[in-house]
Amino acid sequence: MDAPQFHSNYDSFPDPLLLQMADGQWLTNPAADALCLSQTDLEQLAAWDGSSSVWLAGQFFYIQGHRTAEGLFLLLCSDAFLSSAAANLSSQLRQRLSQAFGGLSTLNDRLPGDAPELKEDLSVVNRALFQIFRIVTELDSCAETELLSHKVCVDLSEWLCHLKDELGHWCSGDGHITLHVEFPNAPLYTMADPRLLDCMVTHLVSNAIKAAPDGKADLTLALKKQGEQAVLTVGGSGLFFSPTALTDPLWNQPARLLPGRGLGLGLPIAQRIAALHDGALMIVPTKEGSQAVFSLPLSVPPEGYLASPAPRVEPTGGFSLVRIILSDALPPSAFHPDFPDFT
Repeated sequence: MDAPQFHSNYDSFPDPLLLQMADGQWLTNPAADALCLSQTDLEQLAAWDGSSSVWLAGQFFYIQGHRTAEGLFLLLCSDAFLSSAAANLSSQLRQRLSQAFGGLSTLNDRLPGDAPELKEDLSVVNRALFQIFRIVTELDSCAETELLSHKVCVDLSEWLCHLKDELGHWCSGDGHITLHVEFPNAPLYTMADPRLLDCMVTHLVSNAIKAAPDGKADLTLALKKQGEQAVLTVGGSGLFFSPTALTDPLWNQPARLLPGRGLGLGLPIAQRIAALHDGALMIVPTKEGSQAVFSLPLSVPPEGYLASPAPRVEPTGGFSLVRIILSDALPPSAFHPDFPDFT
């Protein structure tokens, strides 16, 4: 095949193709160019070791490749984080979790009232189960080609006020977490899914708590109107995370999960939710470390607007989604059998 014919076939291929020459130069087709891969992305691809699912340019890709002495050839296909395997694993974990939570509830009911040490042990077990539940919900979110969304007209000030109450409730256990929330008195209307907004912001709060020095977190959530946009800032004491975290997640390879790090899919999920709301999620450096900034367009519902009822979906089985997401950041005391539910 001559060079013009090769380039014609190479350029017309619908999926991203990349060919790294022996001298390190990359030959890419238009589909690959459209991804606007960063230097970090290209370095990651150059070190490809046969792993199938990789995070690049703000999304997951399934990679097929072949490495020879002359170079490296890679084919990228959009992926939802090992979708079939993730969905199967999530389903099996949910079944076991349901049995474990049921057994734990029965055991707690049978404990005598004066068994504080046993209840402390149950707190540790309960927290571990919530942490597994967190992994399950993250697998579900990444296995879905499109996140289930039911947008309604939301007053963001009212939404954040409710979320503040729930975050404050679960973070009130040992007094090591201080939460400041600022929002305007006037309503800020937009079309959004409140459940997904809860998920996104709680992931950001969880990261901020875990990054706080000496286990003492001083967090601020601030909502304001900026032009025709609503801007929500999530900041905390200490190093929040690097501005490159959105392009180079903490986690990448399923075979290399580190203890205590979880799946590291919180930021990718937050990005998906932001994009679903036609918004943007950025990491902005500050003197104290960094802060996450989420912006989304405001919109006033048309006259006569009627919202259809939200679908009856209960992916968390009655458990608080906020508590599940915070399980990696909160101490066992927040999962004590006698810790009150949020109402």
